[in-house]
Amino acid sequence: MRGHPGCRCARAVAGAGNPLPERADRRHRRRPARAERHGHPLRGQPDQRRLLDRRRRPADPQRHRRRTGARVHDRVDPAAHVARHRRDRRRPRLAPHAGRRGEPRDPRRHHVRFLTPGSRRCRDATAAHRGIAPLRSAVVPWYQAFVLGLVQGFSEFLPISSSGHLLLTRWAFGWDPPGDESVEKAFDVALHFGTFMAVVAYFRHDLKRYIREGVRLIWNREKPIDPDGRIAWLLVVATIPAALVGVVLEDWIDDRLGTPAIIGVSLIVFGLLLWWADRKHGKRAIEEFRLRDSLIVGAAQTLALNPGTSRSGITMTAARWIGFDRDTAARVSFLLSLPVILGAVVFKVGGLFADGIPEGLGTALVIGVITSAISGWVAVWGTLTLVRTYSFTPFVVYRVVLGVVVLIAVAFGA
Repeated sequence: MRGHPGCRCARAVAGAGNPLPERADRRHRRRPARAERHGHPLRGQPDQRRLLDRRRRPADPQRHRRRTGARVHDRVDPAAHVARHRRDRRRPRLAPHAGRRGEPRDPRRHHVRFLTPGSRRCRDATAAHRGIAPLRSAVVPWYQAFVLGLVQGFSEFLPISSSGHLLLTRWAFGWDPPGDESVEKAFDVALHFGTFMAVVAYFRHDLKRYIREGVRLIWNREKPIDPDGRIAWLLVVATIPAALVGVVLEDWIDDRLGTPAIIGVSLIVFGLLLWWADRKHGKRAIEEFRLRDSLIVGAAQTLALNPGTSRSGITMTAARWIGFDRDTAARVSFLLSLPVILGAVVFKVGGLFADGIPEGLGTALVIGVITSAISGWVAVWGTLTLVRTYSFTPFVVYRVVLGVVVLIAVAFGA
């Protein structure tokens, strides 16, 4: 019979000549005091034992419960855990310097090693990690600036629609517009400034005379009124309708108009209107330009806010319809472009300075200004030469053919 060495049964057994087994004696042997095991001076004192044995409890029971709860590894699916480790065992282990010439590259480190902060690949990778669409490049390539400058210069003064051709050029080549709105504004201002300089350079002598006589008309109020001074102010009046409509409906026009289908239809319709107005044999000269003519041409110019209409084309159409000859219609259209382009440049420059001028766009801006200015001057000279000797029919044919091609491309999903 077994028992504790100090108990009654144990003493009876031992007294009967049956000593306790060594294993039971070792198990029931009293353990030494803690002070004997660790040698702490306060362990043996009964008053200090409760103080030393007390455990620190956390201040926040909820925090303690969170810490002692289930771990992350307890919630992992065992099957997924085994499959992941199998893939890791099959994957070859590469040295840290792997990826040099002649050595295999670790696929897990690909696209991460050589991403320079601020680069396009780095921005796209960061955007993809955050779950948003990557930003497009904020810089216009030089070749796009060159091509778009040529298109802007030629199409601004030829009656074929500059805004429509810019949109069709980007659509045909697959060039996306800049993602940053400030970049798009800055480049648009550069192209319009180049065409403005082209008109100023070509009509510099006429502009000096119109400005001088217009200022003299206000200050001196001479009678009879000089025709040049009257023409100067009538050109300013003709820009008011388009300016008001453009400021009010700018956002609506950008959102609703400018699709390839609308541009194709506008090229055909307003091209045929130009052909119909050109059939009238008008003989009026620019000296006969009156207030009624100014209001009619200005009202027609508001239609040019639709891409594909052509500002120069619709003003030439209106001038020919009210009886002016071809040379006068073209000159009125070109001179009328000066306050319109200048107003657009000033309006967009104000928004550009408010948003901030983007960096890294200097080369594209310079190329756009130079190419649009040179091609604009050539377009003014070529248009005046052609309409004096022939008619507007070549431009009408070009507009109709281009519009049909665009509509066919849209119909077949190009």
